[in-house]
Amino acid sequence: MKRAIAVALSLGLLAGAMVAPADAAKKKKKRKKPVKVERVVEVAYDKPGIGVALAGDNGGYGLSFPSAAAVPAMPTEKYVSVEITDESGQNVAISLSAGDIDGDGFADTFASFCGATEEPIELPEPGMAIADMYAHNGTCADNSPSIMTAGVVKLTFSNMP
Repeated sequence: MKRAIAVALSLGLLAGAMVAPADAAKKKKKRKKPVKVERVVEVAYDKPGIGVALAGDNGGYGLSFPSAAAVPAMPTEKYVSVEITDESGQNVAISLSAGDIDGDGFADTFASFCGATEEPIELPEPGMAIADMYAHNGTCADNSPSIMTAGVVKLTFSNMP
């Protein structure tokens, strides 16, 4: 009798061992959800813009004039959010340039706004550097004042909006 129980128990364990791998193979692997990765870059400026621009937020005075305020992007970065904080406490009209892409001798602007972006801006190409940033005194596109004295531009690059 003991031998019959031992054989039955052994067969049961062997059958259980054979079924467990089959059940494991049936389970679906969970797909990893994409994760938003952000990188923050701050660019300080300490010179007010020269001249005044009226009713518009395009063009302006280079933040690091006479050199460019260039900010490289990583290959996986597709979006940028921008916030400009000026010591005056006022909004500042700012434009982001991708450089002279079309070869006409002028910087090509891919985004213009006042104070901060409402939504992340898609870069013209993933990983494309911001070649320069231009700001000005005068007015924003909505005719609110744009006062540029000294401050910081905070750029938040990300792989997702």
